[in-house]
Amino acid sequence: MNRTRQHRRVAPRPGLAVERLEGRRMLAFGISTSTTPTGQQTYVIDNGGDLSCAILRGGTTSSTIHLGDLTSIKYKTQELLAPYATTSRYSHYEQGLSNTTVITTATGGTAGSRWILVTCDDTAAGGEGVVQYYGVRENDTNLYLSAYVPNPTSEGRFIAYLSRSVFTNPEAPSDNDGTTGAIEGSDVFGHADGTTSSKFFNVGGRRQIDHDYHGLTGTAGSVPVGAWMFMGSRERSSGGPFFKDINYQSSSAVEIYNCIFTGHTQTEAYRAGLHTFALQVNGGQAPTMPSYAWQEAVRNPTTGASLYQGLIPASQRGAVAGVATGIAVGRPITVGLANAAAQYWDVADGTGAFTIPNVIPGTYTQTLYDGELEVGRRTVTVAAGATTTANIVNSFYLPANPIFRIGTFDGSPVGFLNADKIEIMHPSDVRMANWAGLPNFVVGTNTDAQFPMAQFMGVNNSQRFTFTLTSGQVQSLTFRVAITLGFSGARPKITVNSGQSYAWTSGNPTASADLNSRGVTRGTWRGNNQLYTFGIPSTAFRAGTNTIDMGMISGSYVSGQTWLSPNAVFDAIDLVPTSAASPPALTAVTIAPANATVGSGVSRAFAATASTATGTVAANIDWSATLGSVTPGGSYTAPAATGSDTLSAVATILRTPGYSTGTGNSSVITDSLTATATTTLTIVPTTPVVVTPAAAAPTPNYAKTAVLTALGSDDDGEAALTYTWAVVGTPPGAVNFSAANGTNAGKSTNASFVAAGTYTIQVTITDATGKSATSQTTLVVRNADTQLLADEASGTALADATGNGNAATLSGATAFVPGINGNAVRFTGGSASLPVGIVSGLADFTIAAWVKPDSIATWQRIFDFGSSTSSTMFLTTRPTTTGGLRFAINAGSGEQRVNTLTALTVGVWQHVAVTLRGNTATVYVDGVAAGTNNGVTLRPSSLGQTTNNFIGKSQFAADPTLTAAVDDFRIYSRGLTAAEVQALARPDVTLTVPTGQTVTDAVLRTGRGALVKEGLGTLVLDKPNTHTGGTVVNAGTIVVRDPSALGSGGLRVKAGALVQLDVGGGTVSLSSIVLEAGARVDLGVGRLLLAAGSMTAADVLAQVVAGRGDGSWNGGSGFLTRSAAPDRGLGLGFLVNDDGSILVAYAAAGDINLDGQVDVVDLSTLIGGGTLDTVVVRGWADGDFNYDGVCDVLDVVAFLASGLYDTGPYG
Repeated sequence: MNRTRQHRRVAPRPGLAVERLEGRRMLAFGISTSTTPTGQQTYVIDNGGDLSCAILRGGTTSSTIHLGDLTSIKYKTQELLAPYATTSRYSHYEQGLSNTTVITTATGGTAGSRWILVTCDDTAAGGEGVVQYYGVRENDTNLYLSAYVPNPTSEGRFIAYLSRSVFTNPEAPSDNDGTTGAIEGSDVFGHADGTTSSKFFNVGGRRQIDHDYHGLTGTAGSVPVGAWMFMGSRERSSGGPFFKDINYQSSSAVEIYNCIFTGHTQTEAYRAGLHTFALQVNGGQAPTMPSYAWQEAVRNPTTGASLYQGLIPASQRGAVAGVATGIAVGRPITVGLANAAAQYWDVADGTGAFTIPNVIPGTYTQTLYDGELEVGRRTVTVAAGATTTANIVNSFYLPANPIFRIGTFDGSPVGFLNADKIEIMHPSDVRMANWAGLPNFVVGTNTDAQFPMAQFMGVNNSQRFTFTLTSGQVQSLTFRVAITLGFSGARPKITVNSGQSYAWTSGNPTASADLNSRGVTRGTWRGNNQLYTFGIPSTAFRAGTNTIDMGMISGSYVSGQTWLSPNAVFDAIDLVPTSAASPPALTAVTIAPANATVGSGVSRAFAATASTATGTVAANIDWSATLGSVTPGGSYTAPAATGSDTLSAVATILRTPGYSTGTGNSSVITDSLTATATTTLTIVPTTPVVVTPAAAAPTPNYAKTAVLTALGSDDDGEAALTYTWAVVGTPPGAVNFSAANGTNAGKSTNASFVAAGTYTIQVTITDATGKSATSQTTLVVRNADTQLLADEASGTALADATGNGNAATLSGATAFVPGINGNAVRFTGGSASLPVGIVSGLADFTIAAWVKPDSIATWQRIFDFGSSTSSTMFLTTRPTTTGGLRFAINAGSGEQRVNTLTALTVGVWQHVAVTLRGNTATVYVDGVAAGTNNGVTLRPSSLGQTTNNFIGKSQFAADPTLTAAVDDFRIYSRGLTAAEVQALARPDVTLTVPTGQTVTDAVLRTGRGALVKEGLGTLVLDKPNTHTGGTVVNAGTIVVRDPSALGSGGLRVKAGALVQLDVGGGTVSLSSIVLEAGARVDLGVGRLLLAAGSMTAADVLAQVVAGRGDGSWNGGSGFLTRSAAPDRGLGLGFLVNDDGSILVAYAAAGDINLDGQVDVVDLSTLIGGGTLDTVVVRGWADGDFNYDGVCDVLDVVAFLASGLYDTGPYG
């Protein structure tokens, strides 16, 4: 993408050792400054030894020059990067950082182990969403290139453009120098000799598991050099251990890549976090593995926080170790861990032992691979500072005794024709063997090496298999086609014994998974593995010779396509008896010993075996215990509590694991088969123990009455126990327990609470000998009072502004939109849910909200609180096609209602409220009572524990959902008065702008409230606002760019605040104005019309602080103009109109009538107006041009000498 970049200078971050470096030169380890050949400023980082590098920090940027670019790497003073003149770009992350990038430096360490860190933060809006780090250590020739990507999208990679004159022998498969042009897309090229090259081709494939580094050597001047890209741990990358990507691309320069995520044949979601890798330069010898441990000490000296965002130190990581079994000797064994946050792997040794260190804590899927094929799977949890032992077994199901099998089920096409070349050349390359050279594969004659690794609809789409069946083999058979990667929806379709009367043709299976990426033509077979199975009836076969014709099908095929035609890469193909195609079902899991007795806190080993109808099978066992703990190997530790515990073992076997089943005429085989066994363990007590911990329900609790339960056990029997409940700590209020407290019946008792808050309640369980055990529970008692401002910008939660914790959860189609004040939530099919029981303790109440309907339908709910259609209270927009709002409450014996004739208006914000005071329920619209019922005897508490507390949704599933925006939804645990409801319907809008920021209000302000400005920043009002509550400026500045922007209702400016008119010569009218000491109104060249009575002429005269011919300000409060011009006598004047209003305006000396022109009319008014030789009252409007307090002949002289007379409009 093309971008124009400009450097943004920012203040250094607090606490960092950030230096101003201009004009300073460091001769050894440290930072100096320089410029690029293209004129940009750089930081030059010297490691005090053989390495120096330069990072672009300022100057003109472009689509090829970016802030944070790496512009130079020198080894022993020799430049290793290609010059900009050759590449027209510098080295960079992805396509370069944006011009919003913030660049800071930090240094630290002690002599001999010092470090320098350059941080390029491009996470601001509009940026690349990455923090790129350049780290250098003293005398260490690694350039540590970390990238923190909190929200990965598109692609993430670092590209260094190495000099072709230094590195003259790049890897051939990716060397595009001297090509004849692109043969596929813009990234695969042909050469005159028929060979091909691409950045996607690399020697040896370099799967992530094999790929510690790649690099090359050369000579810079007379200095031998090497450049090596170390890939890092890849824990935050995606694709698993066998994923591969770009390493090099060469032409005029040698591009060396570290692709941390790209989307090339992407099989799983991206992972967010810190990617740590390094570019090592040396004298051309074999590189050494960098250590990243030093980065843990790179911290802010003030706060101690890591300067690497997302860095998780080794001390906060764990490990997994174990033994993998069941894979044939000599086969490669890989064990992987993966979850949404991280991925890891290890290659097991010859005994199957493996260790995966430095794992971020969490729960992972552990996977066993035979080759690249998943053959075992289980769950493992990793804790910080601990090594989890988790053995894993091969549970791969492969049908025995196939009729024939081509290839090996190992997740790769290795062994097939051209598989040895596909990673380094295009399928069209002249070095490839003929893809269509064996259209008839004869089983028993031809070999795997003759079978093409891939089938292309436009190249080799006619593939026959010829095989012989004995009479005993003629039965229902299943033809299975395993592919590692499909492109453009390609999938196989078969015909058995074509041309015969008994021929059979399959249906069309489902399309292969779309990875939205070319694959086999770009050097990879790694996809997400699929297995297509075709159940063929016995009638389609005959003893003797049989054939199966297979071709790829796809709805995306276009005639004439060749290598980019729909295609698939093969893993293995076989024909097996249908009776053996599916793995046998797991019939049982056996835990031994069963029903065991375990002492409290004692550990005991358990084992589990899985069985099918034919005997035991290898399976992976996931253990769990209800109360105790159990390791992945089955070592159980009993809890301290006596009683019973449940120990569970889940056995899992996989069918051909890693493959998903095609449909059509394919048989249905599940991906995994599981079976579960449980055994009940008796935990023997020695003293009373808690079997069922203390609990309080409901929680959170709004009714202030809870049921407390607990259950103990003892060697003397539970009936002898007594239960005594008490409050622990300092409760928010008094607690009353039922009379049963202190008896055996106390294991289920009641408690009531006076005040809201969090209570810790303890039960003491005592046996006949006086021994006891305790259990505590926490109960949150809440007030129902709620205020949902809906000011969030995203997410699925509406915070409760009261602090009572009554947040609402959004579901379905909702969005945040501008509201009556801040944001609102708009419902377009979705709804919000409040906590269970929120109204269950209410008698009197008020529920209020602002609502702006998009449309109105019968029985839409603004709110509906209850548990069912017969236990509910709701406010509907209308109960009939022509009605108004209705409130109703029903506890099962019929509704009590408040009907209204007031309907809501579509597209308009309206305030609605329902109150219940005593037996009087009232519905309000915009603060006015719209309907009342004085006979309401039901209360919210009559509904019991309400489980469905909806905003925008009905208890009746058939009712339409609300289509409206809702703002400031409130619940009060009392009935508000009419005056209080009226006040709610007239809210003020407060806009806060922090210091140093300028914000333009994007909302047209309407309604009856005031607009209140807070904060020392600047608020720009550029819309014709119609709010009627006036405007209040409590701090900072308001810039007025529309004459109506201040609304109606007057203006109040607090001390130190400023209102600046920017309306040209326009007029701003105010019904009232209050200026506190130090408040200012800057008219610019505008006009301010004050309503009669809002301010006296004497007050105006006292407030015109800049209305002086010399343009000076007196420093006080009042009216002023930034456009005052002392040399021309321009400033402020005012005029008292006949109706008593006062016009204050940008004016010139002599413009008595404030018409923007100094002319004879003004002189006539002065001489004939009766103000000569009088004390002035109205400033320039009286003719006091020289500001001596008297209108006299000297003012005439000043008027004539002003230079403005008859010169035209001065404004």
